Amino acid sequence: MAGGTPDYVDQTLEAYQARYAGRDVVYVLGTDDVDPNHPLLDKSCMGEAQGRYHYARGHRYVAQMQARLAASFTHRLYDVPGVGHQAGRMFGSARGLAALFDTAGCPSK
Repeated sequence: MAGGTPDYVDQTLEAYQARYAGRDVVYVLGTDDVDPNHPLLDKSCMGEAQGRYHYARGHRYVAQMQARLAASFTHRLYDVPGVGHQAGRMFGSARGLAALFDTAGCPSK
């Protein structure tokens, strides 16, 4: 969006960012999602610039959002130990269930 937003967009980039920052968002990342050759991993130059694998890219994204939006950024990040790029295991884990159903007892990271 460096060149601005299209004409049909009715808000500024800053307004979209503020709206997104204010949402209840939980990022759930598997600590074993570290395969740099995973078939679903973007291998383009832009993808590689984000990180070598999904887990690193997710952490980098959240760090960038925190830096960019500062105090207004209240999203949560849960690391799921021992899980790779496996949706069933991710969302069936204690931290996945906490993200989906807002259950207690799930520490961030």
